[in-house]
Amino acid sequence: MGGCDMIIGGDWFSPIEFDFDKMRITTSQNGKKLTMKAITEQSGLRLISSKATISITTKPILETETDNNITESLGEFEEVFSQPKELFLDRNIQHKITVKPSMIPKKYAPYRYL
Repeated sequence: MGGCDMIIGGDWFSPIEFDFDKMRITTSQNGKKLTMKAITEQSGLRLISSKATISITTKPILETETDNNITESLGEFEEVFSQPKELFLDRNIQHKITVKPSMIPKKYAPYRYL
């Protein structure tokens, strides 16, 4: 699956500074500096015996039953439920949102006020 060049709607996050060496993002909100650091997972490597390895690799995979109604719906609407193979970037009509020149985007995250 391909990627996108940008994420639309992040203008409230400006100005922003990325530090890939230290794995952090710095921005400001209401005049205060805000730094977000990447979560680094601790190594989960442990020494295990060969018996434990055999036990892990020989366990059967459990089959789950699917309701017949769901199976029928998936078959009937296969084009809707199939896995996408690429992003839908090419369109015959390009839509755009026109904003008045005097309008300035708000710099807050609306999901924080739910």
